[in-house]
Amino acid sequence: HSQLLLLPNSTVDLLFPYRKHLYHIYVWIGNLNCHINPLGFCEEYNMVNICSKLTIGELVFRNRVVVPPMASQTALKNGQVSLNTISHYRRLGTSGASMVMVEYSFVDEGGRSEENQLGVSCDSHISGLKKLVEVIHEEGCLAALQIVHAGGKSTSELTNGPMIGASSIPVPVRGEVLEVPVAADLYQIHQYKTA
Repeated sequence: HSQLLLLPNSTVDLLFPYRKHLYHIYVWIGNLNCHINPLGFCEEYNMVNICSKLTIGELVFRNRVVVPPMASQTALKNGQVSLNTISHYRRLGTSGASMVMVEYSFVDEGGRSEENQLGVSCDSHISGLKKLVEVIHEEGCLAALQIVHAGGKSTSELTNGPMIGASSIPVPVRGEVLEVPVAADLYQIHQYKTA
């Protein structure tokens, strides 16, 4: 009695605008006719209904669907939010998900891994990120942010200086030989931790 739901390509395009070879996405939804109790629990299959609300502390998720962080490459070269970034996240906000997670954003210039990556490394990033949150909230979604320090998975050209990593061992990447990073000392680790 279970069914698979095929999302139309327009929905897939909205959720995955930069897809290359993703033609269809299937979501297991169990039996559409099963009884759902007030907690949103599908008793027949012992599954939670993805459309049910969820409260965690003071946060209320309107359903169990979250748009995961996906690199959009829409930020300005200095890591600031661009008009394309705003447009991209407004569109993701219309997906019907309860939360949109903003793509991985560098916490330090030395930790960026892409040219047009979002940043949260300085005060000049705040106003754009605030606008991004407002746009996501306007669409009825909660907003979250994935933070990152790329470590040795970058280049000194992108970091404008030495690459700082967890060790001085190059990060293995298929088909590429990356630079050898400088191992972070305890002071640098503390700096990143408190950034």
